[in-house]
Amino acid sequence: MNTADLFRDARVERVRELSARLREALAAKTEAENALASAEARAAEIALALYDIRAASLASPQARMTAIDGHNLLFAAKGMTSDPAVERERRLALVEEMRAFARRSPKEDFIWLVFDGSIAGGEADGNFRVSYTGGEGGHRADRILCSYLRAARLAGASAKFRVVTSDSRFAREARKLGAETVSSKDFAKEAGL
Repeated sequence: MNTADLFRDARVERVRELSARLREALAAKTEAENALASAEARAAEIALALYDIRAASLASPQARMTAIDGHNLLFAAKGMTSDPAVERERRLALVEEMRAFARRSPKEDFIWLVFDGSIAGGEADGNFRVSYTGGEGGHRADRILCSYLRAARLAGASAKFRVVTSDSRFAREARKLGAETVSSKDFAKEAGL
């Protein structure tokens, strides 16, 4: 092997190293962008939560916020499926049924349906709101709802909150934070689902 071959091999190795470092940097950048988007979505949810908590604390003594773990209610009301298209169809139907339930509820009551979802987002319509958590991993809706309840507790309004879930660990945490809890199955009956 001559000197030219050694230099060529060294350059090839250096290009490989730089390519690997560039791939790592791009992956880290994408991860940071995703984390920022998730943090921004959570900040928006907390801002909405604080608005709702203030509205609930100013509302009549009978007013309450019903915060619902969307997938728990979906499975209790519509059953489980492994077909993503069928689940999406059922989820959209549940959103519309809950919107109608909110319209039938006293106007000072708020209904908040929270789903885990890979893309953060949501919509509000009068006293009804649906949110998608964004991000990855399990129990994201539970975490958002617990953050919401902590904020309500700090505002002295947690007694006006009721949480709908089938997750016993999450229900226990919600009760510790001062909220009333109801099972998804019982709420499905109450809502006429």
